[in-house]
Amino acid sequence: MDMAGLNFRNALFSLFLALQPNLGCVWREPKPMLCSYDAIEETEKERITRLGDTGCDEIIPGHNNIFEDRINIVFSGLNTGDDTFTENIRNSVDCSAENNGLLSNEVISDNISRFNFWYNPSISRLPYADGIFYKDETLEEIIDPKLQGAIKARECDLQGTSWRNVVSVTITDNLVRSRANYPRLFDYNIDRNNFEDLLQAKETLINYGLDQNSCENFISACNLLDHNNDGIYEESDLEINYPYSPEELDRICYALQIEECDAPSRQEIISRFEDAGKEYGLQLCQTFSNASYTSENAATSLCKAIVGEDDYDLGSAIVYNGESGMVPSSVIHETGHSIWALRDEYTSDSDTEDHGGELVITSSIQRNGINCFAGTYQECLKNSNWSHLQETGCYEGCNYLRTGAFRPIENTYMNNNFSADEYGPYGEERISKMLTLLTEGADGICRDYLNGGD
Repeated sequence: MDMAGLNFRNALFSLFLALQPNLGCVWREPKPMLCSYDAIEETEKERITRLGDTGCDEIIPGHNNIFEDRINIVFSGLNTGDDTFTENIRNSVDCSAENNGLLSNEVISDNISRFNFWYNPSISRLPYADGIFYKDETLEEIIDPKLQGAIKARECDLQGTSWRNVVSVTITDNLVRSRANYPRLFDYNIDRNNFEDLLQAKETLINYGLDQNSCENFISACNLLDHNNDGIYEESDLEINYPYSPEELDRICYALQIEECDAPSRQEIISRFEDAGKEYGLQLCQTFSNASYTSENAATSLCKAIVGEDDYDLGSAIVYNGESGMVPSSVIHETGHSIWALRDEYTSDSDTEDHGGELVITSSIQRNGINCFAGTYQECLKNSNWSHLQETGCYEGCNYLRTGAFRPIENTYMNNNFSADEYGPYGEERISKMLTLLTEGADGICRDYLNGGD
C-alpha cells in the first residue's frame, strides 16, 4: 500500500472509532513512516545527478546521493532467495521503525540523511559445507563471506570514483555465526578531549586546503618535530637543536610543498617547518598522536577519515537469516561493531577462550575499551568513557568476560540484540561523534550529546 492509501485507511479507521460507543479501547495513531519503498518518478538525468553510474540499487527510492558526504551501507545476498533478500533488507533498514532495524534507533533515524542504503541485486552463489564457504566445487579455497560482501559492495562503484565510508552487510541462508569486522577507526580514541581536538584538526585541514595526500605527507613528518624523541609534540621541542639529515630535509620540503628544496638554506627550511609546526602542524601532530591507540603512524586512517578522497572501507558483516524476523536486530548489532566499533558484547566462557582468553581480552580492553571498562567497579564509575553520561552505570560483564569488565547499561543491542531496543547513551554519543567526523555533521538527538546536554 502506498503512503496515500495508508493515510486514507488511517483516516477512515479514526472516523469509524469516533462514531462507536466507548467500549474501553483507546485508539492510538500508528507511527508515521520514516521513508517509503515505493517507486518514484525520476528522469535519467535526475537519477545520474544523485547516483552517478552505479551497479547497485537504492533500497529507499529517491533517498541516496553518492555525491554527498554520507555513510554507504551496502547489502548483498549470499545463497539466499530473491524475495527473502528483499524482505530482509527492507526490514533491516526499517522505514516503519517497527522491526528493530536501523531506523528504529532514534539517533540513526534523526540522521537518515547521513546514510545511503544500497543493495547489490546480484546474489552470490558459493559452495557451502559445515559452516565454510568455498570458491568453487573443489572445496579447496575458502572464501571469507565478509570479504565477499566487501567485493560485492565495491561492484556498486562502476566508475571507480572511490566511494567513501562503505559498510558491507551480507545476508545468507546458510547456517553461520553472524559476525563483523571492526572499522579502521577502532584504533583511535575519540573520547574526552580527543573528539573536540579531531574536529578542530578537520577544520584546520579544510581551512588550509590540505587534502588527504597533503595531510598524510605532513603527518608523516611529525616525528621530525619531536626533537627529544618522547612521542609528545610540544613547542619546547623546537628549542632543541635537532640535526636533520639530508633525507629528513627532503621530507620537510615535501611536507611543506617546497618545490626547490636546495634553494633555501638549511636553517631557512627548518625555520619554515617550525613556523608551520607552531601554526598548525604541531597541533595536528599532537592531535593525531594523542588519538592513536597504537604506536604506528596515525596519518593514513585519520587523514582518510577526516579529509579523505580515497576509498575508505569502514567495516563488513555477515548476518545469518535464521529464526524468522531476527535479521534486522542482527544487522543493528553487527553494524554496531562494523561502523561504530562498539565492543560491548555478550558474555560467554567458550567465546572468551576462542578470543584469546581472559588475560588477552582484559589487556585489549585496558588499551582500547571504548564501551567496555576493565578494572574495579569504583574505577569504572570514575574513569570509564561514559562516566559523564546520565542514565549509565557499571554493569559487570563485557566483551565475552563475565567478571572484571563492565558495560554502560544493563542491556543494549550489543550484549542482547534479541530483547534490547537501544545502543544506550554512550553508544548513541559515539554514533553522533563518528557521524560528525565521517560526514558533514550530526542532527537531532545528536545535538544534545555533542553540546553537553543530557
